[in-house]
Amino acid sequence: MEASEVRPVTIASGAKILSADIAAAITAALAARVYVEKTANQIKTNNTLVDDNHLFSSVVTSSTYAFELVLFYTTATSATPDMKVALTFPAGCTASWSAIGLETGVTTAAGIVALNAWSESVTSGATLARSATNAGTIVMVIKGRIKTTSTAGVFRLQWAQNTTTAENTTLLAGSHMIIEKVA
Repeated sequence: MEASEVRPVTIASGAKILSADIAAAITAALAARVYVEKTANQIKTNNTLVDDNHLFSSVVTSSTYAFELVLFYTTATSATPDMKVALTFPAGCTASWSAIGLETGVTTAAGIVALNAWSESVTSGATLARSATNAGTIVMVIKGRIKTTSTAGVFRLQWAQNTTTAENTTLLAGSHMIIEKVA
């Protein structure tokens, strides 16, 4: 059967549905969930937020999305720089999110894990800081939702050092984002 061929499919009740309708439903369901993986390391040596080179996705009007970001990052020689993140999105949208990761100022990978309170109606670009140590790779997980209005656009991670230092803070390849249209 060719991909464009339409053929009836009989379901249990005897009613018929076109296979093209099934294919369209599957395509729509798959399009609703987007997985984006960072394919290369990205380095920062200051506290000015930058758009991440990989972790972003388009969002459409009048929709609700659930999202999760898993960020793997390191610093070169100390815990001084820590890391801050922000999420940006189109004007008029509302977002709510929370993050879990090492509390800022922690100097070993065995520090206190902090879960910030669920933040309602976060403005685009609002920041959150978490620790970065020289003890190896650190993980931060961000979960939340975004509701769009009449403006489509891009949902994007921004990040930087929390405290500027000359050493590298690196957001590692393999960090990823899942964003799913849920309504």
